[in-house]
Amino acid sequence: MKYRNLGRSGLRVSCLGLGARGTFGAGISDEAAERVLSAAYESGVTLFDAAEASGRAEKMLGKILRSKGWRRSSYVVTTRVFWGGQADRGLSRKRVLEGLRGSLQRLQLDYVDVVFAGPRPGPAHTEGLDPTLRLLRLEELVRAMSDVIDQGLALYWGTAGGAPGDVMDAYAVARQFNLVAPVCQWAELPPEPRLFRQIGLGAVTWSPLAPGPTLEEEPLPHGRPIAKPSYGPPPPLPHGRPIAK
Repeated sequence: MKYRNLGRSGLRVSCLGLGARGTFGAGISDEAAERVLSAAYESGVTLFDAAEASGRAEKMLGKILRSKGWRRSSYVVTTRVFWGGQADRGLSRKRVLEGLRGSLQRLQLDYVDVVFAGPRPGPAHTEGLDPTLRLLRLEELVRAMSDVIDQGLALYWGTAGGAPGDVMDAYAVARQFNLVAPVCQWAELPPEPRLFRQIGLGAVTWSPLAPGPTLEEEPLPHGRPIAKPSYGPPPPLPHGRPIAK
């Protein structure tokens, strides 16, 4: 297994991680979940990703981690906040604090290594608002994330699926008010290169094989071709080479 720092932070993670929401939230038994997690850990996987949207997955992950007795310093746990009930969904200060505390209770942990603000750096309903009001809500989010880090509930924070402009604005707000800036982005594809070059944003990518192994039809062993994906051409990586041709 290969390991690398997450963005420009000092947090060291495995290049492959295990997503608890998709693995443990689909009717899998406790015994099967334990076997999957143990196999991943023994193979060198140290990054385990969860989300408050799947409380069952968080509970299963927390139960297994506690039963295994692995050193807390030997693995990294991330989670995402945004989804509460219909009445409290969003990224207000109240939602961030209460959502993260609920996740920690289900995970049976004192802290998570990274908390992601999802699905955007700012609430989706801020689109179309007055620019000043939008920035005020971004400031509320950045202050809330800084507070949970100061309280020891999380060590780092990141964005989830945000547009490059939103991420840059969140970073600018953090710099302006001497707050904690995001260190990474949780997204389906790596972030835009300028986010890496300008602010050192790391990437936690989910379902990296969703588009298929290549962009061209490729025969399977039984002769049936893999359909061309509908995602379009992949974005370039920071070093300039495309993900696939």
